[in-house]
Formats: sequence, C-alpha cells, structure tokens
Amino acid sequence: MHQQRLGFRPGGVQEDHLSVQPGVGLHLPLDQCRSLFLCTDGLAQCVGFGLAADVADLHRQALKQGMPALADALWARQGADPDLERLPRFKLRDDATGALCRLG
Repeated sequence: MHQQRLGFRPGGVQEDHLSVQPGVGLHLPLDQCRSLFLCTDGLAQCVGFGLAADVADLHRQALKQGMPALADALWARQGADPDLERLPRFKLRDDATGALCRLG
C-alpha cells in the first residue's frame, strides 16, 4: 500500500489525501477535513485488483460509489480469481472492512 507523509504548509495541509502507518498518531485541524476513510488491507485489495489507482483514489471511489458497491466489486474480482493468481494473497477473501465519514 502506498503511504504518504503529511506535509504542512502555512495556511493548510499540502496533500488532499493522506495514508499513515498503523499506530501513528495524527492531528489535523477539523476545518481542513472533508472526509475520513479508514480501511483494512483486505479492502485495500481494491487497488491490486484495479478498482482504484491508489488508496487516495479508493477514498474518492468510496465517496462516489459508497462502501457496499466497493465491497461487491471487490468480492466479484476475488471470486473471479479462485487460484489467487491475478493478485497473489493467502486466501480467496480477506476481511474487507472500511469506514467512511463525511465531515462538515
């Protein structure tokens, strides 16, 4: 999964999307957030299956399509890859948990 560091600049945050390592604390002014997206590595498989370009795009897709549509599309791609060859992984399906919160 692609990880980005948060870069601050005078007057605001430098990047629209941010991904942090597990266990890393993050403080961001609430007025600079429009939405918050959290996902497990299982849901992040959407990127590996070509449903999103990267985690930032996965966030945008979640806002646009909704979480159920993403999960359905992921399960369809996983089901079409029963031999685990298109996207190497340990099992057919991993947990695909995500949370999307719109702010403001």
